[in-house]
Amino acid sequence: MRGVGYDPVAASLDAVGWGFLILVSFGFLSVVIEGLALRCATGPSASFGRIVGASLASAAVNSLTPFGEGGEVIRINLLASTMPGKQALSSVMFWNLAYRVTKHVAIFLGPLALFLFDPDRFGIGMLLGFTAAAVVATVPSLLFLLLLRKGGAAVVVRLLGRIPVVRKRITPDLLEKARETDALVHEFASSRRRDAWLAMALLFAARLLTFLDVWVTLTLLGAGTTFPEAMFLVTGLQVVRIVLSVLPVQIGVGEGGETSVFMILGLTAELGFSQAFVRLLRLLILYVMGLGYLAREAVVGRRARQHAGAGVSSAAVPSAAPSAAPVAAPVTPPDPPA
Repeated sequence: MRGVGYDPVAASLDAVGWGFLILVSFGFLSVVIEGLALRCATGPSASFGRIVGASLASAAVNSLTPFGEGGEVIRINLLASTMPGKQALSSVMFWNLAYRVTKHVAIFLGPLALFLFDPDRFGIGMLLGFTAAAVVATVPSLLFLLLLRKGGAAVVVRLLGRIPVVRKRITPDLLEKARETDALVHEFASSRRRDAWLAMALLFAARLLTFLDVWVTLTLLGAGTTFPEAMFLVTGLQVVRIVLSVLPVQIGVGEGGETSVFMILGLTAELGFSQAFVRLLRLLILYVMGLGYLAREAVVGRRARQHAGAGVSSAAVPSAAPSAAPVAAPVTPPDPPA
């Protein structure tokens, strides 16, 4: 903000006006579509509300952790309260694979669209450079796919077994559970192929919504950007986000990276930062909702554990044996329900 200047950014935000509500609706729609994709993986075991809440909480935590993956543990734990842990883990593993595949397919659509409709807009050299960057950005996802094909959960457990500190905790039973989880993931390529394709279609629709989201944002800011140009910009923004995902915190750093993409393409830094800042404000609303849901679940879970512990303690107290004939105690009627 200091480098770009407050006044140009403030003027851009003022131009968005009530259009910000459109961007917020795009954010909620994307969460719903991605939640439906995860529902295809989990089945009816978890309510749709819990799936959406877990997704919001996961996204919020992902923005604060390196590689943007820390929130997946949160998502698995929230889902595991309504289904077997193996099912929750395998569903999230498949969802992440489908998300990565559709994201990278969408990334390549940007250079393709610009090549077909306006190849000279940013120059052929820039077009080829962004395409090469998109290819490099797919490497982590290809490794993730290879890991799943080899039995991702079992491989991780075996690797952990080589670490002296945790070696004693790696039991044959844990390895067997990991293999069962891998078997559930592999079902999406065989008996659950229909669910897999439906989830992929929904996630791809969410990625197409990203193109529309960026184009509408730039239109509200008065940039006059065409839709193919917006698609190409999304390619650059997504590649930058993938590269910067190794940093511990994404908020702030990602917006700076997106501004750099605009400057590389010869666009103004004010426009790059303004569109990133507007979309960040929308994300912060979703993150606050996700953290609120996570806090609520933590409180509910703690109360449930305290109640269960109190019940066990009461049951563990032995009754005193009567030394004389028992005397009938008066029966107290139960309290009326609140």
